[in-house]
Amino acid sequence: MKILITSDSYFPRMGGAEVYAYKLGHFLQKEGHSVSFCVTEPGEDNRDSEFSTVARLIFYKYNIFSTLKSFFVLAKLVKEADIVHSVYSHKLAAIVAFIRFFTKVPQVITLEGRGILDLPDNSFFYRQIHSFYRWFSLKRASLIIASCREFIEIASRYVKDDKIKYQPNAVDVNEFNLQEKNYNLLPFDYKGQKIVTTIRRLVPKNGIQFLVETIPYVVKDFKNVKFVLIGWGRLEEYLKNRVKELSIEEYVHFLGKIDNKQLPNYLNLADIVIFPSTAESTSVACLESMSLSKAIIASKVGGYLEMVEDNYNGFLVNLTDNENSNYDADMKLSEEKIKNFGDKILELLNSEEKQNEFGKNSRKIAEEKFSWHNNIKIMLDWYSSIK
Repeated sequence: MKILITSDSYFPRMGGAEVYAYKLGHFLQKEGHSVSFCVTEPGEDNRDSEFSTVARLIFYKYNIFSTLKSFFVLAKLVKEADIVHSVYSHKLAAIVAFIRFFTKVPQVITLEGRGILDLPDNSFFYRQIHSFYRWFSLKRASLIIASCREFIEIASRYVKDDKIKYQPNAVDVNEFNLQEKNYNLLPFDYKGQKIVTTIRRLVPKNGIQFLVETIPYVVKDFKNVKFVLIGWGRLEEYLKNRVKELSIEEYVHFLGKIDNKQLPNYLNLADIVIFPSTAESTSVACLESMSLSKAIIASKVGGYLEMVEDNYNGFLVNLTDNENSNYDADMKLSEEKIKNFGDKILELLNSEEKQNEFGKNSRKIAEEKFSWHNNIKIMLDWYSSIK
């Protein structure tokens, strides 16, 4: 089968949806299928050579000639495919939906945050365009895959329920299965200390600002700890300045962007991994941490409700006022929320037994519910049902 994957974001940009798109192609090829990509992410990545084609397209950015050229490249690849699988109900999914007026190629859409959720920073004009992308792509899709249950409810506003399937994002449990910790990887000596790690892009919806605000509360009672922040983004300067203002520089280390192939080694060093987001589908980074047998603390929001069983493999904390994903994140937390968040961190820091118990349960959940080896077989059955 020839499968075309489209994604509005892809490597070398790092994030959960980018990893999902790549792993989808990777495991489809392992099952013997031919996979091509059309993405709008510029640049190159050494993983591109794994696939038949990785076409990096330009729409609206430079001029009409680039747009037309990209459109015809995409149209050609769509017509050659047996299935088009679009990651996001966004620009590329909508363009594919239009091309499908001239071809019978079925289109599957996996719902991730971009496209299905509204972005508060966008102007009125762009909000209307993005709403159109969502409406048109979902209406025209052959099958819609919701990566968390919250997205099922959103998609059902546009299409009948029988067109929607639930399948969370997945993890390669074999790749994320390390035993030994290599402390030499990190730029500081962390031996004998507890390590609390986050792996998030430094943007408001990922909530790293909430963790920074909570660290003074934690280190007041537990000083033998380092908070290792992996990721990059537009909040980096703000967060570094805030760390200085709070006088917690000795406890916080920013590691920046880490290649996905190196992440298992870095995550493996953590005692606790924290995900304080205000919007999330099924966080790939959380699944990777669970696969590495880590205790998790996550926001009680979106897809975390399906990954983290409170007081079983981690803690769910109320950092927002409801359980629905929201990109419009605050920059500060109330004193009550800081105390509740900090108390959960302290409870785990003070109990190695609970860390180990939660970590063991995390691995069990990852293997049983979120393995790519299981999910790709289900995906291929769905492909066959709509061909």
